[in-house]
Amino acid sequence: MMKRIVIAAVVGGVVMFAWGAVAWMVLPLHTSTVKDVPNEDELRAVVRKNVTEPGFYAVPGWGEAKADQKGWETKYREGPRILAVLLPQGGDPMMASTYVNGFAIDVLAALFAAWLLSKAVGGLNSYGARVQFVTLTGLFAGIAVHLTYWNWLEFPTNYTVAYLADITIGWLLTGLAISAIVKPTAN
Repeated sequence: MMKRIVIAAVVGGVVMFAWGAVAWMVLPLHTSTVKDVPNEDELRAVVRKNVTEPGFYAVPGWGEAKADQKGWETKYREGPRILAVLLPQGGDPMMASTYVNGFAIDVLAALFAAWLLSKAVGGLNSYGARVQFVTLTGLFAGIAVHLTYWNWLEFPTNYTVAYLADITIGWLLTGLAISAIVKPTAN
């Protein structure tokens, strides 16, 4: 069974990586949910001048909430509120390492999905049941992460829905591949 799990992980990783390319580069699934900032060059100048370390930033700052709760609450109510990943240095927009890492992550995720399926396969005798299991495993991960971000970090609803659609479709397609490989063995 371990050989099947590893083969399913590689095949599933390829399917998920290919789906990701379609979802991000062909379909407007994600690009339609991310807005451009008006006067971008002015914001870039302010960030370049004031932010030197890459990181996840919040305005008003979360550290300020501990130091001055009332001041932080006032700023929070007045707005603007910002959550941003800031990378002050420039970079190559199509770094090969990003694609290699992305593929490795997809294979690792498919490995876990195939392993989980192998543990449940005794009760999932039909191909459709196995596909559904893998799809719902992916959807579970999406709900656990993206709905949490929607609730606690107030990610936009359209962004969250697009991610959940991406994850569900991706794991459905990956489930079609994995479920053809990881199946009950004849006794």
